[in-house]
Amino acid sequence: FSTSNAGRDFIIPGTYSLSNTNSKYVYLNDRTAGHNQKRMFGYFGELRGDYKSLASLSVTGRWDWSSTILTNPYFYPSVTGGLLFSEMFDLANDYFSYGKLRGNYAVVGKDTNPYLYDRRYKQFATYPDNGYGIDPALSSADRNLMPEMSYSWEIGADLRFFDSKTRIDIAYYSVEVDNQIVTVRVSPSSGYILQTRNEGAIRNQGIELTWDQDIIKNKNFSWTTLFNFGLNRGTVVSLPEDVAEITGTQYGDIYTSAYLGESTTGLSGKDYLRTDEGKIIVGSDGYPKIDPNKNKYIGNREPLFRSGITNTFRYKNASLSFMLEGRLGGDVVNVTGRGLISNGQGKMLETYRGRQIVVDGVQQQANGNFEPNTTPITLDYQTIINYFYAVSSNFVEDGSYLRMSYANLNYDLSKLVRKTALTSLRCSLTSNNLFLLTRYTGADPSLNANTSAGGTGSAGIDNYAVPNTTSFNFGITATF
Repeated sequence: FSTSNAGRDFIIPGTYSLSNTNSKYVYLNDRTAGHNQKRMFGYFGELRGDYKSLASLSVTGRWDWSSTILTNPYFYPSVTGGLLFSEMFDLANDYFSYGKLRGNYAVVGKDTNPYLYDRRYKQFATYPDNGYGIDPALSSADRNLMPEMSYSWEIGADLRFFDSKTRIDIAYYSVEVDNQIVTVRVSPSSGYILQTRNEGAIRNQGIELTWDQDIIKNKNFSWTTLFNFGLNRGTVVSLPEDVAEITGTQYGDIYTSAYLGESTTGLSGKDYLRTDEGKIIVGSDGYPKIDPNKNKYIGNREPLFRSGITNTFRYKNASLSFMLEGRLGGDVVNVTGRGLISNGQGKMLETYRGRQIVVDGVQQQANGNFEPNTTPITLDYQTIINYFYAVSSNFVEDGSYLRMSYANLNYDLSKLVRKTALTSLRCSLTSNNLFLLTRYTGADPSLNANTSAGGTGSAGIDNYAVPNTTSFNFGITATF
């Protein structure tokens, strides 16, 4: 249950109370109340088996009933297993210390929000006596709505070598989400503009690798390196009713998009007309030609891979650790930079405003062949707005980067306080985001316009976000 009250025009200045607001200015939406109820129950069962702590198997099953889904119940199982093969087959030696295989398969069901099947009514101020009517802008669910199901499996191995000085963990995974529950636009003739229904399937597959290595280790000094690597590929497996693309949040004329058979993190918008080799087609006047299709595929926000390395050094009572992390590939939309150019504040305007340039493209000849463009144009205000700012692909940039994520220095001073009331004393100096190496022209290529966005997401969208800051912290920890 929820309720809200609002008021305005305080009678006594400085007294912030609803009873102090002017009753003459009370509007329809100033008093609201809501009630929300959802019922769900289920049965869960699990069967476990173990053989001498060398092999294990777990099988689960669950049946759920939900008041928000009409097709009840829905069932989802899971299977998890592990095998310590280095012990079972007596494979351990001076070089190979430990080996374990693991695998799992799981299905997870998901319902939706309550009251989606009801026709939605809303109070309209323009109706007589503030009456109620059907609001077509609110969605209604398909009566055949099915639960969203996620099918995932993973296989992996934990391997250790050279008396466990080398530790490697590797895994391959696949996650497919079928019958995704999404809200889409439908024909207004249905009585609605939006409808909640099942819309296709997506699949994510990838590899995760962790390599933990003791490089030097003795009584007074040690050096340990931790390397991690991650690769993921998201693909749209199916879409309903011959739909080839689903678009998400709009940023000007750029959309986050998911294409059938392609990435789930695509970008669509305007681009120039191009040859089959990708070269820009330029008119005889030297100006580039813009493709009339406003929904061209112009980028993919998914990186080729992500990686990081952490080094930790310890010498007697002191330790130093730092982490470098980064990614290769992954496009970023510089919405902020586009806005600066429209206001005449873009960095590139300092160099190119008022200058003559030759567009790097080709001109089509009378015989149909293409020759390099040699006609200069002047970058005045109209040219920049009409031929650069107006083209979405100009603001899609490579988001590759290398960052020193943090550095931490610790020193244990406990020996100096043994004869005092203190039992331990430590000091530390930590710095975050020390430096960033990237070709991206915006503030930070790892910005996210909306971390809670669903669907095609908003990662890789630099939309006037606050950039990551560099910080330094000094701390003292004392134990009594």
